[in-house]
Amino acid sequence: MLPCNVTIRELETGEIEIAAIDPSVAMSAIINQELEVYAKKVNDKLQNVLHAIKIK
Repeated sequence: MLPCNVTIRELETGEIEIAAIDPSVAMSAIINQELEVYAKKVNDKLQNVLHAIKIK
């Protein structure tokens, strides 16, 4: 299981902040080439979602 935590919070300014942990970085302590491939794929998908949300 990869760490893919996503947080949503309201800032003091009233803006909403959405953030996600990069699974590639979170799993960097584990040396496993196959896991790195999946972590990058998951990170790419998370970034696409975050980008789509920011556009709206």
